[in-house]
Amino acid sequence: MKIKYYHIVIALAAPLVGSCAYLRDRGRDLARVVEFDGGVSTGFQAHAGFSHLLEFGAGYYSGARHGFRDGGFVSVEESRGEFGIPFLYLHEVDQHVASGALAGASVARPLDAGFVRYPLQWFSPQITDREVADFNVSVNFVFIGASFTIKPVAIVDFVFGCVGTDLRRNDLSKYTVDDLVPELHSSDALERKRAAQLIQEITGRRFPEYRVSPSREVFGAEERAAIQQIEETVRVRLGSPSSPRITATAYAAPAARDAMPVPIESTPASRPATVAKQ
Repeated sequence: MKIKYYHIVIALAAPLVGSCAYLRDRGRDLARVVEFDGGVSTGFQAHAGFSHLLEFGAGYYSGARHGFRDGGFVSVEESRGEFGIPFLYLHEVDQHVASGALAGASVARPLDAGFVRYPLQWFSPQITDREVADFNVSVNFVFIGASFTIKPVAIVDFVFGCVGTDLRRNDLSKYTVDDLVPELHSSDALERKRAAQLIQEITGRRFPEYRVSPSREVFGAEERAAIQQIEETVRVRLGSPSSPRITATAYAAPAARDAMPVPIESTPASRPATVAKQ
């Protein structure tokens, strides 16, 4: 009986293990477990702990960071400010991605839509790049900084992905560009960010102008303009029927045969009725 059970397990697992798309997705899940970066950024900042749960930090820095984030190598111009203790933690980050498929983030200033004076992680819809339970250690001293992160959520996503469940909805094999383009207009900023990042990974194109709004409830003009650019680029690349057409730059007179009237289809005349012999 045990041998039969082993055969059943192998038969069920074989299609998954043999699938290149499946292995690629699992590799991408594993690549998201660890993040690290460093660079030249001015300021004083320190942070240690599990994000949203047990963390301590304070400070601010601004500058360039290069490293491995969200499963790929990136170069990011960012400004980060944070301060607090567990459950009362202020944190916001502004990011412009110079290279890599990472989606950037914007920060709202006073009088901007989505501005929150005290962006507490648990009590405001502010978007940052740290998920719940992320273990992060980072420091910036004068003009040099570095960061190291372990993401438990990514570990859980990998485990569930091994049995066919995509918790974070980031498996490339399950989506096409046509599926993702409508999600760029979602009312949830995190959904738009996910769609923009997956489109970059699927197409290989990069859209550094795209930066997600500072709040889950805001859909700003800057983000809308970047999404329009993504849509136009994707349509041209895929040859969609809605792609812009080339406009004629000159007018030529029609050829003589084109100016002739269109022939009218005719039907043969019916035969006259036969006259009966007297």
